[in-house]
Amino acid sequence: MRPTKTAISGLAIALAYMGSSATAQTIGTAPTPAAEVDQNAAIIAFFEEYDAQLLALSPLSKSYRGIKDSDYGRWDDFTAAAQTRANDAERSALKEMRARFDPAKLSPENRLFENRAERNEAAFKYNDYGYAFDQMNGAQSELLAFLINIHRVDNKSDARDYVSRLCGIGPSMNQAIARAKARAAQGIMPPKWVYPYVINDARNVITGAPFDDGPDAPWFADFKDKVGKLNISQIEKDLLVADAAQALNASVKPAYEALISEMTAQEKVAGTDDGVWRFKDGAGYYAERLANYTTTNMTPDQIHNLGLAPVARIHKEMGVVQKKMGVKGDLPAFFKYMRMEPKFYAPETAEGRACT
Repeated sequence: MRPTKTAISGLAIALAYMGSSATAQTIGTAPTPAAEVDQNAAIIAFFEEYDAQLLALSPLSKSYRGIKDSDYGRWDDFTAAAQTRANDAERSALKEMRARFDPAKLSPENRLFENRAERNEAAFKYNDYGYAFDQMNGAQSELLAFLINIHRVDNKSDARDYVSRLCGIGPSMNQAIARAKARAAQGIMPPKWVYPYVINDARNVITGAPFDDGPDAPWFADFKDKVGKLNISQIEKDLLVADAAQALNASVKPAYEALISEMTAQEKVAGTDDGVWRFKDGAGYYAERLANYTTTNMTPDQIHNLGLAPVARIHKEMGVVQKKMGVKGDLPAFFKYMRMEPKFYAPETAEGRACT
């Protein structure tokens, strides 16, 4: 689970698409048999109640929707236990949905939750197989991106909440590091080449003011820009900026230093193989990922062959063209001819450049 894209917030987006939003919490009402009522109207109410209870668990989901309340300065719970609770709750919601609603009377869009929940249940078996940090994802970049792109500062209270979230970076990063350590203990680690990217990203985030004498670090620059636009006194702005600087040095810097330390230690023992086949039941994980992303029942070999077939067909058609052109040799020789033959290029003249 990624810090800014938790199972909770992801489910919220999915259910919002259905005509309501999302949730991952058991609904309190007792299941009732499917009655002769408008099932599609009733399930919308189910989703709305489900969404409200989900939203109460996810400050980040609220922020993504522009909701500002007492949770605006908080982060989600990023622990493995929270992921398990979310999965258990989604399983319970699916069970309740099936007890209360007749699938035959639901529109296809109102059955999307069922399809998604089934895929998520299959995926949760391999929940620990994902990397807590890699070259494209992870708390090292996502926490910063969330504050810059999602946390709006429209007033002094919002700015205070921004500082509160800066103070919360330490615990949140520690949760992500704990997941990375637990997975590494099971042999679930990125290949060695990934670690320099994560480490460099982490170092870049804590480079610059207020961490050192350089230009403002991204967090600091963003906060200053947002506070600078507020309709408050300069003294108030200065105090807010000072509080942000203190939070960055007291919470953010140690958190990222701890991440760099853990990634440096893992890099020393990481392997060089990339494929998930190296994991225990890696084949099962690979098959689950294919089923999740393709929503088919095709096996990995079937999907692989599905890709090979058109390649073979296209190569055969290329061979026919090659023969018509009178180009000798195999297909790679034909490719080289097409790349190197001067007649296929416009001349390096004004006239040639005009043609391109």
